[in-house]
Amino acid sequence: MTRALLSLCLLVLAAAHAGADPAGDQLFRDGKALLKAGKVDEACEKFQQSRDRAAKFGTVLNLADCRQRQGRLATAWELFIEAKALSTTQQGNEERAFAEAARRANKIAGKRAFLTVSIPAEARVPGLVVTRNRSEVAASTWDQSLPIDPGSYAIEAKARGYEPATVTVQVAATAKVTATVPALVKLPVEPPPDPPHETLVVTPSGGPGETGRVVNHIHVDGPPVPPPVPGIMPGLRQFAIGVAFGETSDGDLTPGIRAIAQRPLGPGALRGVLTFRYARLKNGGGPSDRSQLFGFSLGAEYLYAWKSGFASAAGIGVGLDHDTGHDEGMGNQFTTKWLGARVTPLLLRLGTPRLELGVHAVVMIYREAKVNAIDDPDVSPARLVVTAAVDWFFW
Repeated sequence: MTRALLSLCLLVLAAAHAGADPAGDQLFRDGKALLKAGKVDEACEKFQQSRDRAAKFGTVLNLADCRQRQGRLATAWELFIEAKALSTTQQGNEERAFAEAARRANKIAGKRAFLTVSIPAEARVPGLVVTRNRSEVAASTWDQSLPIDPGSYAIEAKARGYEPATVTVQVAATAKVTATVPALVKLPVEPPPDPPHETLVVTPSGGPGETGRVVNHIHVDGPPVPPPVPGIMPGLRQFAIGVAFGETSDGDLTPGIRAIAQRPLGPGALRGVLTFRYARLKNGGGPSDRSQLFGFSLGAEYLYAWKSGFASAAGIGVGLDHDTGHDEGMGNQFTTKWLGARVTPLLLRLGTPRLELGVHAVVMIYREAKVNAIDDPDVSPARLVVTAAVDWFFW
């Protein structure tokens, strides 16, 4: 009872001796009123604001008492020690104030919680920084048991070139907890950036008949741009011309000219093929009994590129054949329209690729023929045409 009365007297005396800071005095009085009303958290905030303005014995002693009521014993103990150091400001009551602050500090010293931030040898990498709830933990306090208020704490260790490591611990009242930082994982070393290089862009200059060139020097960062592959347009379009050789059922050779336009797609290319065929046909009436065949066809197919330069293709095609045929000297002319399936079972690609050698087949699944513009009912609906072709991609 005697000690309680003495504490109360000191607190009242401290309040009366707060000093000549009107704003700080008002914060102090507000804190006392809130504490009397049981609003501990609000009272602590007022005492803290008053202490921030001026660290006086009465203010610090009341703030320490308030923190003790919040259960923050480590903070309260530090404030009681601070109040003990400030006790010399009490005129005529130095010894009594000193004794009270020391008694209050000793009373809660054994009830404090402690936290040890342990940094093992394998975790002590160059440039290591350790934080506790984002506040840096001084290296001089590593592996030391230090008083701390109860609560949850995130211990983070980070260093340049290493993955950060975080350990979260829960500290209860009067507990002694150790947070051990694990060994940091080294990040893979990134290769240095490529030095700036010079790229030459050549463009034609002048008008028709002029042969000059303009060379633009462009400095860029990063790896050099590889040169374009010969025969391939930057817009992913390719064009080719070629020749084809086939044979009719009568043993007539039917050479042709092909034009190909394609766009790479997936592992192959989508292509269109235009073919013109011409032949002099044997009509069975003697060496002079020959007719001429003119054939046009347009096909669309997908080419799938295999390994080692081989490929296959399949698609559809339409065509028109015109035969200036002779039938026992009557000069009958034949015109045939057809729809067929295109198949390329084997195609060899040479170069980048620039040259293609292939065997192509067309199965005519529909044929409509006319003789001198009159329908011919005797035309077979199916026919197989096999040709070999050589194509050169020039763009």
